[in-house]
Amino acid sequence: MGKQVIIVVFMLSVCAWQAHALANCTATGNGRHPDPADSTCKNYTLCTYISSNNTYAAYTYVCPTTSLFDPTVSLCTTTYTCPANTTNTTTSVCTDDGYIPDPNASNCSSYIECVNINGTFIETPLSCPPSTFYNPNSTFCEATYNCTISTPFSCTTVGRFADTTDTTCQNYFYCVLLADGTFTQYNYTCPSTSLFNPNSRVLCGVGWVHAAVDCRVTGAGRFADLADEKCKNYTLCIYVKATDSYLAYNTVCPSISVFNPLISKCTSPTNYVCNITVSMPKPSPSTICISDGYIADPEPTNCATYIQCVKIRGVFTQLRHRCPEYTYYNPNTTLCESNYTCTDFSCVAPGRVADKADFTCRKYYYCVQLFNGTFAQFKYTCPADSVFNPITRLCTTHYSCS
Repeated sequence: MGKQVIIVVFMLSVCAWQAHALANCTATGNGRHPDPADSTCKNYTLCTYISSNNTYAAYTYVCPTTSLFDPTVSLCTTTYTCPANTTNTTTSVCTDDGYIPDPNASNCSSYIECVNINGTFIETPLSCPPSTFYNPNSTFCEATYNCTISTPFSCTTVGRFADTTDTTCQNYFYCVLLADGTFTQYNYTCPSTSLFNPNSRVLCGVGWVHAAVDCRVTGAGRFADLADEKCKNYTLCIYVKATDSYLAYNTVCPSISVFNPLISKCTSPTNYVCNITVSMPKPSPSTICISDGYIADPEPTNCATYIQCVKIRGVFTQLRHRCPEYTYYNPNTTLCESNYTCTDFSCVAPGRVADKADFTCRKYYYCVQLFNGTFAQFKYTCPADSVFNPITRLCTTHYSCS
């Protein structure tokens, strides 16, 4: 009786193996056979005939490193050319793993993600968020990157105004009066599914969707989704200088590629072994907001930033925004104004300068000299686990913060 039970269990286990096999062992017979659905020529099935019960045990395998499965010799080899790779005669715009401008986009609104899979580049077109443009130098979408586009709206007075062309009711314009009497115009998007109220001109309300990664902790860049055990998902964090906030977009690596957090790119699974080992701190909840609207930022005392409060399902979401250059937040008008008296760090030469008020040593200023001789000032935060070295003026893990 005991032997009969063992035989039944064994037959069930064999059926289970064959059900999940890549090849039909009953049709192919004994031996190693390619996966007909695998366009990369990496996967194959080992079919083993079991004469005692006249069934097959099927085992799936992946050829190691850069080798491919050659069905003519039933072996993994580096001399075999995958037919799927030779059928594509189109010349790829990609030359290496990473991100490049979209040659078909004339307004910097999109870019191409390049991933080399077994000698063939997978091209994935990606779009920049509204009011940001792809910068080929940093490979990020940036609100400050100069790319000529036309916009029908023109500022004639200070304040916040709805974008009437936006059917989602999330976008709005922020007009700031400069000292010379001209206006600076900035485009904003309300958080996630919240909407801009054109009547109050200060409120965004209802709804919030959390990204897989908190960009306020990581800073700008591409970061692995730690909850994804397959290493396919990552979050693109885009820093919006005009608001001193982040836009977060959850993305999936194309085809069979995986996300490598060491180089922040999607790459072939033969070049990176999926291994979740990184942990990130979670930000503390907001506590200073008492109503929807805008308030002064209590952390820096330089009037350069302010807080946007949005009450969602009874809980306040706190967003930190940065005033445009040469303007300061006026808590009386809740606007950034050039004639409001407040002092702060100002650029006097091009380059990167440490933020001496930051005790974590992660923040620094980036000063860019413009054509008119003035300076554009940007504030950045080094990636997690790294600090800014004021001597080399680089983010590094080899500098001791003191």
